[in-house]
Amino acid sequence: MKSLPKSDDQFLVLEEKATQQHAFFEWLDNISMGVDLDSPNWMREVSRHYLSRREPQADWQAAFDQIHSIRRSRRLESGWEVDNRRLFLSPMLFDELLLVAVSRQPLT
Repeated sequence: MKSLPKSDDQFLVLEEKATQQHAFFEWLDNISMGVDLDSPNWMREVSRHYLSRREPQADWQAAFDQIHSIRRSRRLESGWEVDNRRLFLSPMLFDELLLVAVSRQPLT
């Protein structure tokens, strides 16, 4: 930003500050618009979105094309792995995913 020309107010920079919690719930609202909670695949879609946000360097679309289920791992202490068309998540990562998924359920 320091390299932008400063003459004649050519550029206006707007900066919005937010807490991590605010940014997270804003992201959650944005993805919920594209997820059909009446679909049997809603958990899978929320999972793909959350994992893509958490670990953007991984190719989650390719990983999700290969898997048929998502499971909690008893072997992994952190991270994830694909084995026999199942996505295994570490206990902490699986719990985070459940929290995200449950927060997308409508209140009745």
